[in-house]
Amino acid sequence: MNAARTTLLSAALLLSACATASSPPPADPPAAVHAFLSELHVAPASAADFTAYCEASHQRLSALRTQLEGPGPNTIEGAFAPFDAIYKLGSSTYGEANLVTETNPNADIRAAAEQCQQRLSNFFTEISLSRPIYDRLNAIDAS
Repeated sequence: MNAARTTLLSAALLLSACATASSPPPADPPAAVHAFLSELHVAPASAADFTAYCEASHQRLSALRTQLEGPGPNTIEGAFAPFDAIYKLGSSTYGEANLVTETNPNADIRAAAEQCQQRLSNFFTEISLSRPIYDRLNAIDAS
């Protein structure tokens, strides 16, 4: 049973990580994440603008992480949906930062986008090492 749960969890994580912008949204994404992602930030007017966007994204990600690391139902809706929202928001922000890093003609804006990428990379490392998040996802009944 534990092997089946681990396999299911691994498959869910892989599918979540492989999702693209053309994938349909989850059935009920958190409204704040959906609204935040409704516009792209790939042509910032300044480095400060992109830094502010990255900070806003990081604050939302941190709030979702706190929610997921806290108590709650260990169900698809109660644990996996917030986990999916973290990856949806973080992947979108990281993708935008990557595009800005690779294409913006302004060196200061590119540097701000690179810093955003590093910050998000650190955040996802923390997520992947979070025992409370692992425990919540592992407790989801896979039967």
